[in-house]
Amino acid sequence: MSGEIVKAEATHQLAERVRLTEQGLAVELEQRKLLNRFVRTCMVSGTDYGVIPGTDKPTLLKPGAEKLVDLFRCTPEFVIDASVTDFDKGMFYYRFKVRLFSEAANRVLAEGVGSANSREGRYRWRNANRLCPACGKEAIIQGKEEYGGGWVCFKKKGGCGAKYKAGDKAIEGQMAGRVENEDIADLDNTILKMAKKRALVDGAIALARCSDLFTQDVEDFAEYRPDGPAPSKPQEERGAYGPPSGPDADRDAVNAQFAAASMQVTGEAPKPAEQTHAQFGPYKGQPIAHMSDDAVAESIAVGTEMLADPKNAKAKWRARASTNLAALQAEVELRKAPPEPGSAG
Repeated sequence: MSGEIVKAEATHQLAERVRLTEQGLAVELEQRKLLNRFVRTCMVSGTDYGVIPGTDKPTLLKPGAEKLVDLFRCTPEFVIDASVTDFDKGMFYYRFKVRLFSEAANRVLAEGVGSANSREGRYRWRNANRLCPACGKEAIIQGKEEYGGGWVCFKKKGGCGAKYKAGDKAIEGQMAGRVENEDIADLDNTILKMAKKRALVDGAIALARCSDLFTQDVEDFAEYRPDGPAPSKPQEERGAYGPPSGPDADRDAVNAQFAAASMQVTGEAPKPAEQTHAQFGPYKGQPIAHMSDDAVAESIAVGTEMLADPKNAKAKWRARASTNLAALQAEVELRKAPPEPGSAG
């Protein structure tokens, strides 16, 4: 009997999404707040999601995806949608599709896709180090000029201490640096699992409708990301739950006032990241100006709770958290201000 009630309630909620009503909007807002609370209290930074330098939102990892799927009481059903396995050419490609099925609703609530292949840089290439001809260890380093230069099999790297002269072909004739991986077949199962993981993460984000909170796969490519800051997002892409209001001139004024206040409180100007990016909670690393109103409110709640905890009274990060909390609160006030006539806010 209870199972039928749960199923009926789930079916009713799905039906409510077909049209927008005051009641439906209230339900969606409540669901959103609960999801934010779940992310903040039940998901662990570094395990369920991670912040990659140069990105504006956390990356959802496999453990976090599994938690979201379980939260919505769904069962993942994986299917290999396409594959290529050519051991002679060293080409391995897999594309998975996952269907997230809810027994309560008796239907598929979300789908995800993910692929991986052996031509990706992380699999195609490896970092080759020179081998010592004497012991076979990858411990060859260039000797210091004051000790005669040449090459040394460094003992601190597990080498044997053998020395070789500069120009020795036994050392300099070896390939070093980024070389093609000749053992690519050993990664067949790894590539298969990566495609499956990517499909699950994609499906979990679609299921929870949390693409404004998380991105995916950034951790796969972080080591190949070019140096320099990530490009800023255009105004129309600033969050799925309402872009900030107020002209850019107002934002600059608020930032200047905040910097001056920080000088009075801490004796030093805040670092740019402390003033412009969230420094704690599930939105850590996200630009404050790009965060939704709910995300800013959640971050303020987390920061206030952290600073009020007696256990953190002597924490070294308190000053940084305080300045960041002030920046979040300033953002709230900025968004309350009506745009000036003729502004695009």
